[in-house]
Amino acid sequence: SFVDKLVMPYVSTVPKNLLSPCDGCAAPYGYRNQMSLSKDTDFFEKAVARADVSGNLDAPEGGFDAIMQAVVCRQQIGWRDQARRL
Repeated sequence: SFVDKLVMPYVSTVPKNLLSPCDGCAAPYGYRNQMSLSKDTDFFEKAVARADVSGNLDAPEGGFDAIMQAVVCRQQIGWRDQARRL
């Protein structure tokens, strides 16, 4: 999952907003690997449900950073040796 880059103008850098940008929200983060690749759809559903919700100030350009992390973090994601990535 991703929120956005942790700099202005993507997220508010006001110290209290870096801790919790909105009521009930987790601190913003760039990218977090929630699980490795799996065919276990129940586990996927649970991982999505327990992923922290956060906030940013604009459209989430950080999604491209998240895609890059998913491509290069081979061990954490669980890519096969010959897998094509995006």
